[in-house]
Amino acid sequence: RFFHWQIMQLFNVMGMGRNKEQLDKYERVYEQNNFFYSENEKILPISAKIFCTNSNVFYFNVSGNLPESCNALFQLISLMEGEKEILSERISLYISSLNNLILVLLYLKKNTEAFTQIEKLDNLKFASQKGHNALFVCRYNTRYELYAKTAKFDEAYELQEKFKEELENQKNKIGLNFTIHLHYYSFRACFNVEKYREALYWINRILNSSKETVRQEVLSMA
Repeated sequence: RFFHWQIMQLFNVMGMGRNKEQLDKYERVYEQNNFFYSENEKILPISAKIFCTNSNVFYFNVSGNLPESCNALFQLISLMEGEKEILSERISLYISSLNNLILVLLYLKKNTEAFTQIEKLDNLKFASQKGHNALFVCRYNTRYELYAKTAKFDEAYELQEKFKEELENQKNKIGLNFTIHLHYYSFRACFNVEKYREALYWINRILNSSKETVRQEVLSMA
């Protein structure tokens, strides 16, 4: 927990490692975490293994080592899927890990594997609103990324129409700050197929939103 907390704190303060000094700070935590894990792996409970493995995922991501990030994400997801009770307790982490794995696979141009993981997201069901909201965002986020990486512009436009319809049903259930990047992807989907009036609809929704609830980089891109 301590190593996991340390690496999360570094990420919250510095984000991605952009210079040697920042990467060195991440590497120190990574090395301590790895030493602890290798020395105690046989006696660690699943929850501890999840913390250790997720710490490695963060390190590989911030250091730009996507192949190792991919391997660690597969390990993390396998740990959670192997224990139903743990999976139930860590469902938000499970969804976000699937989301991250899909994005990494797409960056590595492993599109078929990415689509398999997207289908796994599609088949998940949740009773809680929180779980449903997380799944809603990740389903659209990953599919938009898939269509962008494979230049499937017509499919992205169709996805935008589905998103618009489902978003209406989600009104007052999920905050704009969680879906604003999907608004931008929806704008892009319309713009790429020359549906400019519909593209303008999404841009206006972003620009007319409160700056307190929308990330600055999304507003800047819009």
